[in-house]
Formats: sequence, C-alpha cells, structure tokens
Amino acid sequence: MSTDRKEEMITVRLDSSLKAKMDEREEINWSGVARKAIRTTIEDLETMDEIAASNQLTEQEAHEIAESITDAANRRARDASEEDDHSKNSGTVATQ
Repeated sequence: MSTDRKEEMITVRLDSSLKAKMDEREEINWSGVARKAIRTTIEDLETMDEIAASNQLTEQEAHEIAESITDAANRRARDASEEDDHSKNSGTVATQ
C-alpha cells in the first residue's frame, strides 16, 4: 500500500444478527470485503453514469440498470468473501 494515499474511516451500522454471523467468521477480513464492495459499486455507478450520459434513458430504465448493477456488485462481494474463506481454509493467500 502506498504511503502517500490518505485513508478515511467509515462506520457501518449492522443489526445484531448480522454482526453475530460476522463474528462467527473471524477468518474473514470484513473491512476488505466492505472496501471491495464499495469500490466495485462506485466503479459500476461511474460506468452507469457514462452510459446514461451518452444515451437518453427514461428514469425507470436508469433505475432498473442501477438495481441490476447493485445486485451484481453484491453477488461479487459475496463471492469474494467465499473465495477469501476458501483460501484461508486451504492455506493459500488471496489478494485484494
């Protein structure tokens, strides 16, 4: 990690049930999972903005695209978490 990049901290509120499930998975780097999900979502939204700027979409079409992108980003975040879990259990190192 570059030392010239300033990092910011955010706080996320979770219901106690979700937090308990996270606590059961101590091997998962939850900050990394969240960071990757946020980065991917931002990249997807920027792509959507570029597409929207060059096309004349209705508001409904734009909303449907946004939902699709969000769903895809959430799936990728879950997959990354599962890959991280698998790599830790198999002894290999996953990169983020």
